[in-house]
Amino acid sequence: MGVNGLWELVAPATEYRDLTALALEGMGLLSSPTTLYRVGVDASLWFCQIQAAMGKGGPRNWQKGKNAELRTLFFRLANLFNKPLAIVFVGDGPDRPGNKRDTNVGKKSHWLTTDMKNLVVAFGFDWIDAPAEAEAELASMSQAGLIDAVLSDDGDTLMFGAVAVIRKSRCSFSRKEDGDVVAIYRASSILDNPAVQMTRGGLVLLAVLAGGDYNKGLYNCGFKIAHGLARYGLGDALLACVTNSVDDVSLRAALSKWRQELLRLLRSDPHGYIGQRCVSLAAAVPEDFPVPSIVCAYARPLTTSPDNFDLAEICSLCKTHFSWDEEELHKRMRKLVWPGAVLRLFTDA
Repeated sequence: MGVNGLWELVAPATEYRDLTALALEGMGLLSSPTTLYRVGVDASLWFCQIQAAMGKGGPRNWQKGKNAELRTLFFRLANLFNKPLAIVFVGDGPDRPGNKRDTNVGKKSHWLTTDMKNLVVAFGFDWIDAPAEAEAELASMSQAGLIDAVLSDDGDTLMFGAVAVIRKSRCSFSRKEDGDVVAIYRASSILDNPAVQMTRGGLVLLAVLAGGDYNKGLYNCGFKIAHGLARYGLGDALLACVTNSVDDVSLRAALSKWRQELLRLLRSDPHGYIGQRCVSLAAAVPEDFPVPSIVCAYARPLTTSPDNFDLAEICSLCKTHFSWDEEELHKRMRKLVWPGAVLRLFTDA
């Protein structure tokens, strides 16, 4: 899952650490030494990993007893429970894309969801449901400083803008594994490492050109060519097309100009970042490339918004449960709620 070639590309910027040591160090860096290192986990990815592990075991898994999947979940949760971590699990929401990698994605919750939520809460961890994809929500939480890192094997979390991603590629989190070393990918290291030098825009460009969950990419354009184009700033320019466009018409116009720059760089490679001129590839770029909806899916995914509140509902609930008259309600709202509402509207502007 995720962007084709991403992990290989960012490998030079990888940092390997013991997870417990990382958590303890993170606690020391925070303002309060009692604050645990905060990690967000993609619940849907755990579902996929565990089911894949059960499938690989074949008939042998019949010997693991009742609810083998839940037993595996329990062992993974118990392992995290024994580390100085504050964990929040994020599940996919109802507005997640209906198709990924040419496969229809059901809108119903995974059959393990309810039981997993119960286990997560029993261990004292938190659970929230994203409006759409959990990876995008986790990246948004990372950018906002609500979590210190995302624990995920899905590279989309980096592409969506996560500040730090912790990767443990093995499916099992049981104590039978040797050591507790994880790979850490920091956005700052990915940008600063001379062998990588990728911004978030560059990672979005990699998805659009080399392929990801929502598209197959540009035919014959691998991640090495995409990496070279990103060094020209083409990824940041692509993000700007989405950010600065006010409607679909302006976005299409911006993407049309961006496409001309893409063709120019493919044909000339003026600074040698690509390593060769790609005249044939430039000639094969479709007239409608890139598709606006695909670009927006990567660059502006649906996440929880700071202005996702309902003042009318707050007032109604206060009147119902607190027996406040209109004067008291206005007084309380003006003092306690209006400032926060204005703050959230400004921060989301």
